[in-house]
Amino acid sequence: MNAVTTSQSFYKRQKNEPDQHGYIYILAHKSGRPVKVGETRVSPEARLKDYSKTYKLKDFDLFKTYKVPLDDRKKIEKMVHSYLNSHQLSCLAGAKEIFNCDTGEAIRAIEHSIAKNTEALRLLKIENERRAEVEKLDKARQKEELKQKILEDAWEKSPEYQAAQKRVNNFLKFNPLKTNKIELIDLFVRIIFGCFMILMFLNVLIEPDGGSILAAIFSSFIFSISGGFSNTKTLVENKENVLRHDYLLKGIEAEKRRFFNGNRVVLTSENCGHLVPLQTPKVKIDQTKRVSSSHEYNVSFLTKNAGNWDGLALPPIFKFK
Repeated sequence: MNAVTTSQSFYKRQKNEPDQHGYIYILAHKSGRPVKVGETRVSPEARLKDYSKTYKLKDFDLFKTYKVPLDDRKKIEKMVHSYLNSHQLSCLAGAKEIFNCDTGEAIRAIEHSIAKNTEALRLLKIENERRAEVEKLDKARQKEELKQKILEDAWEKSPEYQAAQKRVNNFLKFNPLKTNKIELIDLFVRIIFGCFMILMFLNVLIEPDGGSILAAIFSSFIFSISGGFSNTKTLVENKENVLRHDYLLKGIEAEKRRFFNGNRVVLTSENCGHLVPLQTPKVKIDQTKRVSSSHEYNVSFLTKNAGNWDGLALPPIFKFK
């Protein structure tokens, strides 16, 4: 039975457990001592907040909780306090149930008291099983994340990735995804007022008068500001280049999958490992599928053989200009 199945069966059993239980909890100072051991029928987190506010306690955190039968929680707490009686403090801002011992001593006192209660002991075993399952799943998840990170790092350092990135960069250098476009209306306005300005200046030369001079100055002003509008450029998406760029990125993803499928990670310690290439049979590519009149490839052939190219760079889907 794998870890996931075990965890699912555990949570299924836990769901069927009656919810009639309380908690014995440990609040610990950040230095490790003193500690408070108490009981509650509600959330231990809420109890910590309320207790810290009431007695102005600082630097205390919830260290550990134990699920116990609801009706037996006070009895178990009393046994724990009796066990820790020699460590009890009474001068900490009026707070009670404070003991000058470390968390290890408090844990031993609680588990010793729980062991004398059959139902509490059963709940403790369930809780320990839950914690063991969570730790096991966390370790498995961390291993998978580490393997994925090692694969990602190796891929980004691989010649295949460097070559693919170079292809993309070269493509973008000569095939921008967006191009500048002058608004036609601004260009039209500039042409109209340019012609009007020329006519006004000619009129001034032929029949100089105040009206002609003012008209020439006005047309010159309009022409100058319309030039500012005409120089305003709008970025327009080049759909063809975007499509070709998307195919390049899909090609990189296909190479990445092939790289991942062709290597596995062997962990040598908790935080390092190395790649081991997998021996895969070479796939013979049917070159007759290639369209001889251009550099394009048959789309069905690409789909069928995606990820199976061995040592062959992804071909261009489009004929690049």
